[in-house]
Amino acid sequence: MQWTCTSWYRARFGAGPLVWSEDLYPETEEWANSCYWGHRQALFASWDRGNPEYGENIAARSPNGIDVGEGLAMWMAEASDYNYFDPTFSEDTGHFTQVVWNNTRAVACWISNQCNFLGRGTGYLVCRYDPPGNVEGEFAENVGQARY
Repeated sequence: MQWTCTSWYRARFGAGPLVWSEDLYPETEEWANSCYWGHRQALFASWDRGNPEYGENIAARSPNGIDVGEGLAMWMAEASDYNYFDPTFSEDTGHFTQVVWNNTRAVACWISNQCNFLGRGTGYLVCRYDPPGNVEGEFAENVGQARY
């Protein structure tokens, strides 16, 4: 169901379906289980926003956890704020643009329900994407407008 939902959102914006990435999966699971709220790559001095190793979306909800569909809905809600007349990165729409990034082909996600950073029962969703989206200078050709 969740991957069907991802494919539906991507198709709506002109992008193809994603395949599951066994390569991204182990560290995605490890990061979610760390319960550290934030993007992993941003913690390291070697991280270059212009050339990241992978794309990453994170979401959390408390007290009853989160599922992939809820995380996707949060990220896709950003679509209404995306400016197609100025196709660049924005902190307000970066989750949405990563989900629908046309050049992205693979994904791995993990949910940890053992976190407490939003209070007891925090569900923490981490999804990683390959190749990464949100590449400066490539938004116009990778973020399509809604088709329906």
